[in-house]
Amino acid sequence: MKKSRRFQLILIGAVLLGAVGLYFDSSSPNQPHYQGRSLSAWLAILDNGEGGDVFLKHQPSPTPTKKQAAAAEAVRQLGTNSLPILIERIKHERVPLHLKILYAPPVAATFSKISPLRRWYQTKMMQPQGDVLAWRAALGIDALGENAAPLIPVLSNILAVQPRQAVSASGLTAVAKGKAAARALAGIGAPARPALKRAIASTNQFSSSLAIWALSRRFLDDPEMMSAVISSLESTNRSTQMMAASVLAQAKADPKTVVPLITNLMATAGAGIAERYIYALGEYGPMAKQAVPALLSVTGQDRKSALGALRKIDPEAAANAEAK
Repeated sequence: MKKSRRFQLILIGAVLLGAVGLYFDSSSPNQPHYQGRSLSAWLAILDNGEGGDVFLKHQPSPTPTKKQAAAAEAVRQLGTNSLPILIERIKHERVPLHLKILYAPPVAATFSKISPLRRWYQTKMMQPQGDVLAWRAALGIDALGENAAPLIPVLSNILAVQPRQAVSASGLTAVAKGKAAARALAGIGAPARPALKRAIASTNQFSSSLAIWALSRRFLDDPEMMSAVISSLESTNRSTQMMAASVLAQAKADPKTVVPLITNLMATAGAGIAERYIYALGEYGPMAKQAVPALLSVTGQDRKSALGALRKIDPEAAANAEAK
């Protein structure tokens, strides 16, 4: 048998094994069932697709569809019996055999050599299935709300871990694991606020940034948590500052306090980095008029972004600047 043919057979076997593994994951009799569907099946319906987003968007999660709302109610009906499964998927410490095979370097290398399958593998399989399961678990915890409070200590520990590599041995990316833990804490609600506030105030920029991001999914209008985010603008971590600026701008939170802080961060940031703060000021619109002089003074590669923000804040000032 030719070597290339052998590789293709191995590849097909790996895909089939992965599909079988995922099928048994969703139909396992060990899972709690409601109305004829397993927990995994309800979580798949609940999935809003955000788990595969490498970039952290700063807008609230999309409004659930009727099917997703029904799935959330189903998870609530399943109740706390689901907690061990949900937290195990976020911890993701035990790796099923089919995932090990799907993420094995020879399998990935073979996919890259077969052009008809390359795009499918890159768009569908390069996002580890562990990422998907962890995100769905976070949404399941969100549906349970305060009933999932017993998971707070474990979720806090997951969020506090400083990632040492982009992808763990299990195939679950570090960002995906942290995102799921932070999102789950935000979904639990009031009982998890102290844990989220500790994460925001921590020196671990990974956990602080993800905690701030998670709040943007659910609690943009919560004064207590927004106060914690405002305080993080004075963090020494640049990524924490940028995440806080983006989330606060999306909420248009306390412009009298926040706009001067973001303006100062913009003025002291280097070229390219300042663009994130410029964008945040633009999101405030006319409420950021006190930032106009600082935006007018921006030069170099960030000037185009500054003019764009000025159009939202003070169109006349922007027109005058463009005329010069």
